[in-house]
Amino acid sequence: MAQANRLESLRTAVAALCMCSCDPGSDGDAAPADPPASGSQADAPTPAAPTAPVPSEPPPRGFAQVRGGAEVFAKPDASASIGTLPNPPPAAPIDAALVPAPASGTVVAVVGAQGEFIAVESLVDTTQHCAGGLAAWSDLRVGLFVRKRDLVQVTTREVEHTFADGTRVVVEPGAAIGETVTGAGERVVDGGGIGLELPLPADAIGTYYEPISRAPQTAAERVGSATLAYGQGRPLGPTSALDRDRDGILAFERKPAEDKRVLVRVGSRCAQIWAWTDASAVAPPELRAHGLYAMTGTGEAGILGLLGGPTQASSEIRAGAALTWPDGHPAGLAERAVTTTRVPRRDGERSCVVVPFASGDTGGPELCVAAADLKTTEAEPPLDMGVGFGAIEGESGFGGGLGLSGIGAGGSHGSGGGLGLGSIGSSKTPHTKVKPGGAKVHGSLDKDIIRRIVRAHLGRVRHCYEKALASDASLAGKVTVSFVIGADGSVTSASVKDSTLASESVESCVLKAVERMSFPKPIGGGVVAVSYPFVFASE
Repeated sequence: MAQANRLESLRTAVAALCMCSCDPGSDGDAAPADPPASGSQADAPTPAAPTAPVPSEPPPRGFAQVRGGAEVFAKPDASASIGTLPNPPPAAPIDAALVPAPASGTVVAVVGAQGEFIAVESLVDTTQHCAGGLAAWSDLRVGLFVRKRDLVQVTTREVEHTFADGTRVVVEPGAAIGETVTGAGERVVDGGGIGLELPLPADAIGTYYEPISRAPQTAAERVGSATLAYGQGRPLGPTSALDRDRDGILAFERKPAEDKRVLVRVGSRCAQIWAWTDASAVAPPELRAHGLYAMTGTGEAGILGLLGGPTQASSEIRAGAALTWPDGHPAGLAERAVTTTRVPRRDGERSCVVVPFASGDTGGPELCVAAADLKTTEAEPPLDMGVGFGAIEGESGFGGGLGLSGIGAGGSHGSGGGLGLGSIGSSKTPHTKVKPGGAKVHGSLDKDIIRRIVRAHLGRVRHCYEKALASDASLAGKVTVSFVIGADGSVTSASVKDSTLASESVESCVLKAVERMSFPKPIGGGVVAVSYPFVFASE
């Protein structure tokens, strides 16, 4: 209700830009009526001509998804472009070579329409949506315009389908729909990062939708690594996109069968799926404890790169500040304080600063505020030294000794020597290197924050590699891990995106290390998708 009231207030502001023609039920293309002609014929009533009913698209309302790469405009004018939207990651279809993945877009609130343009609002609480919003603008309420042709086809209502084998899929409104129609008349729907193939009725396909409330669910059991299948044996995946915790995939319901299979209900961001799996893979979480790993311990000293480099200059737009475009037109409001590392410029009584649509973007729209509403923090010089304690790692076992090894880390940005504990135990252990590569981040957490936290946990990742070197001294390669950071900062899912290491034991161990990481809560809620490579080598 509160969101609806805010949308109504924004409609009033946007109407001025639309020249009073941005109406939820009008495209603003109607021509003015001709004045009545003088004379008796003009005064005589004209009988109405019979007209056939003309089907029309429902008027713009609710919410929509805008495709990645679409242009965004400050006004309903092709010359008022302010940038392009980021490209969200596509869902994973069952066979990418045969059925292209549906491309989800960026969720926006729809305010009105004029001609080829749709008036939208940037600030959306995406916790009840199948896709993400403008995460980097999660604290800004700004009126924008996009072209109608750039809206993504989505499910306009909840869709449910039961297959002949008893499996069932329920997809929420707002799930992106792929363009390809299969031979069975099915479409691929983005079920929250999972490509789901199912038939869709025509009235469930469109561009505008209203989200539905999700009731909290309690999962009594967990599903292990066994294959999940739906729709006459189609594999369900990637399982990293399903609701899960450290003990496995959350199972909300189960129905046993006679052939040692069990039908379980699992969920994703915007779908519920009843799928078949092996009964032996389903168990309460307490039976899936990690007791077998009690003999292995990994610990880390809590200091890495203490003030080892310069801080970046930053600018903060204060909460409640009125926003304008560089040409002076109203843009919106800063609902909460917004920080950016871009250097502002002074424009008379205003200060203007670039606020990218996505974290890591090199460009973006420029927003202006009163000079008093922008606070600038200067950069601090580097300390030219780094102080750090390396990880303390040890593995105990029958007849085994205690191993302590560590390599100090320099500053996070500067240089300097590290302080670490030397090796105690076997002198034949090769020197190992674990080098994190460049991360790809989609969401509202700064890439540098994610990088620092991952580096702080490198001891656990290195431990995975060093255990495997005992049986294969030539082991080396790169493992890229995809993981999702939830609204509370915990890692909700992790999977190996690709690997040249050829060691399932190391890959599995690295995933466990990543799942144990804890990050700050994403700005404005929502989730953050990360792709992070680790390069392993020994000398």
